[in-house]
Amino acid sequence: MSTPASTDTIEPDEPPQPSVPVAPASCANCGASLVGPYCAACGQKDQPLRQPVHRVVIETAAEVLGIDGRLWRTLAQLLLPGRLTRVYLNGRRTRYVRPLRLYLLATLLFFFLVNVLDPVGSSTGLEPVAAADTTITAAARIAELDSALAERTAAVEAQQAVVDSLRAVLDGADSTAADVLDEAEEDLGSLVWATRSRRARHQTWQRDYLASLPSDSLIQPGSIEVAADFLFPDDDFYVDVGLPAWASGGAALERLRAARTDDERRAAVADLLRSTIRQIPTVMFLLLPLFAFLLKVVYLRRDWYYSEHLVLALHVHAFAFFVFTVVALLILLPVSDVLVVPLYLSVPLYVFLAQKHVYGQGWLKTAVKGAMLGGLYLPALVGGIVFAVLLAAAFG
Repeated sequence: MSTPASTDTIEPDEPPQPSVPVAPASCANCGASLVGPYCAACGQKDQPLRQPVHRVVIETAAEVLGIDGRLWRTLAQLLLPGRLTRVYLNGRRTRYVRPLRLYLLATLLFFFLVNVLDPVGSSTGLEPVAAADTTITAAARIAELDSALAERTAAVEAQQAVVDSLRAVLDGADSTAADVLDEAEEDLGSLVWATRSRRARHQTWQRDYLASLPSDSLIQPGSIEVAADFLFPDDDFYVDVGLPAWASGGAALERLRAARTDDERRAAVADLLRSTIRQIPTVMFLLLPLFAFLLKVVYLRRDWYYSEHLVLALHVHAFAFFVFTVVALLILLPVSDVLVVPLYLSVPLYVFLAQKHVYGQGWLKTAVKGAMLGGLYLPALVGGIVFAVLLAAAFG
């Protein structure tokens, strides 16, 4: 008899569960369904809010400054005149820093370096010059002053002799000799005034003061000079440039008016110049829309939107501020004079080449329109610099 086949079956350990559909992730900002790391509706990135602080700092810096690789690609394109503008207008925008952000980054870098490195004092020598910390005897200083005063007296006597000799031969001479005599008398008058000037007065005061001391007394000539400057201020130094009332109350200008010594004047002029440079980014930001409008006027037949011209204006001004930043760095080096002038000249050359590349016209037509643009923008630029000086005088 045959054995029937076993009907036993192997039961699964767990019964199959019905499939539960998983709800798609949604954007925390607008609620739209997410397909990738960014929301297709509002653009917000899908990432948890709770993050370590270093991660927040890195992502914020990358977002604000564009240092996530976009900045270096942007700068590489910016160095080629007009290339970044063409790429941006052609629609390739995600790979590069946006024009306004790039411009603000350039001005921020310039402003930071100007305040930290202080190229004004390095390039102009307007920093206060401290008196040499030397000590000599009163007799030695009196000898120096006697020599300086004697040189002034000898110069006047020599010029007087020239005038006397010319006057002796003036009778019967032509008008040319009379003109020479008039010039000589003017020179004599200038020399006589020089002997009565502030410098001569305070040298005479120093000598009289030192003569009252024992000859072997130790003095510092720098201290005596400062004291003489306070007693005999420069009458010819008068600060009145006709500024309006609102632009004449700044601390730097008041300090310049109140200065009595040469060192104080140098320091006040340096402060006023620093204040003027600090106002340059503000003035350029106000001029930037005007530059874009002038591009619109010069290329009116192109029928471009104003915003398209504004992109080129932002890139051009960003390049200019990067150049100014490099100049601020080079001023600290001994070879600055050789490199600074070509860098300044690179800005108008960059604008010309950018026009050629962006608008695609011939060299001659681009040169004509570049000259038109420069002729229209240059007066506004000069006015902007004057306005920067007024702002520095009012608020510096």
